[in-house]
Amino acid sequence: MLDFGYKPHSKITEFIVGLTQHWELFPLPGVYNITPSICSIGFRYDPSILALSNKSRTAYSRLVDRITRDIGLVDKKQLSDRAIVHIPVTYGGKFGKDFDDVLQKCGLRREEFIDLHCARSYIVYMIGFAPGFPYLGPLDDRLRVPRKSRPREKVPVGSVAIASSMTGIYPGAYPGGWNLIGTTPMKMFDISQDESSRLVTGDRVKFYPIDHNKFQFWKEKKIS
Repeated sequence: MLDFGYKPHSKITEFIVGLTQHWELFPLPGVYNITPSICSIGFRYDPSILALSNKSRTAYSRLVDRITRDIGLVDKKQLSDRAIVHIPVTYGGKFGKDFDDVLQKCGLRREEFIDLHCARSYIVYMIGFAPGFPYLGPLDDRLRVPRKSRPREKVPVGSVAIASSMTGIYPGAYPGGWNLIGTTPMKMFDISQDESSRLVTGDRVKFYPIDHNKFQFWKEKKIS
């Protein structure tokens, strides 16, 4: 595991994206899986492959040397230059069952909350927990609420949610403990597509509000 601290930051995400892309082009010997996370990169490797090339040193030490060298070579990707993915959201009511409770905890009116949630562009820190689920941040301090004390057994597909310093989108009907504030009609994960996940680590995301009618139109027309 290669750690970059414990607090999410766009600069950390830039470095993680740069390194993982570098290793896609120049694979690490013996490594068969690389998993980027919010503040770390995980490696799964076969020590027997590394040991064959130099029996005088351990496989782990050889891998560490190569990773350390590459860290010094790789340029950080400028993620701020990426195009922003705009995602429509219908807030509150049946589309966001925790919305009223969140408003009360934040001490905000409906319009104030929506304006704040849609005001900034978020970085995709990682895709995880479930296929296509993006961890987006940082969330405005005025919108921060803790996770629910008791997770739901099944969260509706497309639910937009917040928890602590992040916001996210449930791409499928999964269990979840985040606070549901709205729903997007946009499909976030499609296994039939070559790029199954709508978002990838390092993407920029911005939400915009739509009403119930536009939501239904979007769903009926199956706009992707």
